[in-house]
Amino acid sequence: MASKILATAVTRAPIACGAFALILLIALPLRAQQPSPNPSPIPPPSQPAPNSPTAPTAPVAPANPGAGASPSSHMMRTWRRLTYTCDGDVKVVVNLHAKQARVVFKGHTYNLQQADESAGEKYTDGAVVWRNKDEIGSLERSTKSGSKSLAAGCHLQSAGTAPTTPAPGHP
Repeated sequence: MASKILATAVTRAPIACGAFALILLIALPLRAQQPSPNPSPIPPPSQPAPNSPTAPTAPVAPANPGAGASPSSHMMRTWRRLTYTCDGDVKVVVNLHAKQARVVFKGHTYNLQQADESAGEKYTDGAVVWRNKDEIGSLERSTKSGSKSLAAGCHLQSAGTAPTTPAPGHP
């Protein structure tokens, strides 16, 4: 009887080992897909990854928005506002953000994109061009026969920021 039990155990051992191996093959990938019970916090984009050579040694507090600002105002895009006085006492207001410019001239708002310029800055929409270098700017409109000056000899009068995206038609 003992030999019969031993023979049964020996013949079933490979089956049990195979079943156990199959369970391990299935269970390990499933376990890898489960989220960690206590995931580590992801650092904000302004901080390098925790294990990088440039990681701060102490946590860095996020910048506080200005006094009186709404809680979400720090997330709004800030535009730089430049006011120019041109020849003939004409006013031009240029709102800049990244590679965008909103130029307000005589009640019209022109939405322009930055273009390559070897000297100074150039913004255009294909028809209207704003150029500035060293606090002096000009506004031109392209025509079939060349270009027409809309505002020339524009000198920077003031620079500041606008907390929100300027509305079209409003400087």
